[in-house]
Amino acid sequence: MRKKPHTHETERETIRQLCLPTHIACQNLDITPVAWEWRVRRILLKFGVENEKALIIKAIKLGIVPVESFMYRNFSDGDAFDISGCRE
Repeated sequence: MRKKPHTHETERETIRQLCLPTHIACQNLDITPVAWEWRVRRILLKFGVENEKALIIKAIKLGIVPVESFMYRNFSDGDAFDISGCRE
């Protein structure tokens, strides 16, 4: 059985922003790049993974962050948006 780490909303929001460039995630969360790096490192340790890709996969597999809630950039306009509203 997989151990599901207890996460706070700020940690879940950080995980949702991992697909964005750092400067955009920092703007969205109103934090500095240094604060972003420390926040991500703490979450990596908490989840026992070595990189952000593994963190995203583990968070999805454990049901901590649904895949639909991840933010990413649409290169047609350069803005971040919620993929739940996307269509093929």
